[in-house]
Amino acid sequence: MALSLACALEPAAGGTCESQTELGCIESTECTLHETKARGAGPYACRPAANRCERGFRQKTSTREECEAKPGCALHPGRCYCPPDVLCACGGGPPKQCRPAEGSAPTPGEEPS
Repeated sequence: MALSLACALEPAAGGTCESQTELGCIESTECTLHETKARGAGPYACRPAANRCERGFRQKTSTREECEAKPGCALHPGRCYCPPDVLCACGGGPPKQCRPAEGSAPTPGEEPS
């Protein structure tokens, strides 16, 4: 049996972040994977990037330097997150995120993360 790891870097035409796979979401610059605490839901959900820090940040490959090059943004490194295409000793924690730094003012029209 062959395993295909096709990945979408952006939501497919007519698609949404919510319809992305976990891998597609962490490879996207327009979507953000976050932990969900909802009963009956999986451990993660994909949503559109909500602010200047999340936009353009690929959770799978972007670095601290890429995040923090954006004024007012800081990397939250995550804890024990394991991408679906990697074998890890630990998994189930939150993925890394680029978020507004503590005390930074949001850009008008942006949602807080």
